[in-house]
Amino acid sequence: MSHRDVPSAAIPARVGMQDRSYPGRPEEERGFSLVELLVVVIIIGILAAVAIPTYVGQREQAYSAAVQTDLRNAATAATACSAANNGLYRNGDTTCNIETLRESYDFDSSEGVGITDEQITADRWSASAVYEDRGDTRHFFDTESDSRVKQGRITAAAAQTGG
Repeated sequence: MSHRDVPSAAIPARVGMQDRSYPGRPEEERGFSLVELLVVVIIIGILAAVAIPTYVGQREQAYSAAVQTDLRNAATAATACSAANNGLYRNGDTTCNIETLRESYDFDSSEGVGITDEQITADRWSASAVYEDRGDTRHFFDTESDSRVKQGRITAAAAQTGG
């Protein structure tokens, strides 16, 4: 009697699974072949190779966004400071520097953001900022340059001189 002669109710249904039993082995010792396991590992590796650079890129964009936001907030506080000083960023004893902005104008930068290189005159306020520990991109703000945050790379020479 061949398997074609056996009624279908007598054959156990294995939907979606191949018969993995081998001659001489008990039915419960079924498993995946080495090739199947290697295919799964390769697929996971490909997915990781695609996902990890995307994740790193998103982190870098988040650091850049934090720096830009802090520079804009500092510029807004500096503008409020100048409005309180007859429209001047530097007026006698009052200077709208980061220290003054923190003390009197409720400015606080994000953790890890360093704002430096302030240039303050009576009618101009500018500064640059970088995310510390990720500092290959510096952002710049100047009230005279259409009030937008600009971005630039720090060269090796600029990094050695501190600018």
